Amino acid sequence: MNAQHMKRDLTSLSRQQIRQMYGVDDGADGINDKNLRHKKTYAAAGGQSRVIFFNESVGNNSKTLADTNMEENGKIPVSKDFLVEGFEVRPFAMAATEANRLLDLVELLNTGVLQLNYKDKPRFEDGPLINFVAQRSLIGVDATTGEGEPVYFMLRNPILIEGGKNFNVALLWEGTTSPALTADVELDVRLLGQEIGSAKSA
Repeated sequence: MNAQHMKRDLTSLSRQQIRQMYGVDDGADGINDKNLRHKKTYAAAGGQSRVIFFNESVGNNSKTLADTNMEENGKIPVSKDFLVEGFEVRPFAMAATEANRLLDLVELLNTGVLQLNYKDKPRFEDGPLINFVAQRSLIGVDATTGEGEPVYFMLRNPILIEGGKNFNVALLWEGTTSPALTADVELDVRLLGQEIGSAKSA
């Protein structure tokens, strides 16, 4: 399984060493423990084939820090890299009753595929979406360790996103369409990882 609890300790490595380890080169020192996040509303009507995340930044289309912490549309600033170590989907059902909220989450999260696209090619995909919800116990699914901690979807082999290169995360319902729900659901998609850049940006 990909699930684990600890992020990799990169503090002893330079940006150049990290780039060499993951197939890229040069750079300056500095590591910042950071998750990238982007929130969008899944419409109750459903019928979608895909929903794209990380294609908008703060200030674009009236997006604020409550929606995303992306600094540029669809890319990391060229002065930084980002090491993707895992994924998380945080769903917030907005139906009026608890029964309908649970119904909507089960209906939605048992479908779909999460796909990471980098340099215009798919680099990772898995599904259904329930695989990426750390706090599954909140929607009636036991997904805790013996210590009662959330289980995050962490990669055995992290993916380094270079600054200035296009990427996004897509939730896909290809070959079919996404399910209709009783009410909208907010989906907060997170890339768990570490930002690598200059010491000033760390």
